[in-house]
Amino acid sequence: MAQAITLKVWPLLKPVFRGGLRKYRGIPVHVLGQAMAKNIFKEAKAYEILQWDQFYATAEKE
Repeated sequence: MAQAITLKVWPLLKPVFRGGLRKYRGIPVHVLGQAMAKNIFKEAKAYEILQWDQFYATAEKE
């Protein structure tokens, strides 16, 4: 029940998360999946932490 409420309310809170809180915005599943799939081919460390802006930047790359 709590998860259902969170899934409905969270997108409405997106404009509230600005500045330092921007990293707490929700990431749609299709953006997350695209970013993960495209990030596999990027030569990087075995472990990295991506935040909201980085997921969108990676997902939008061709």
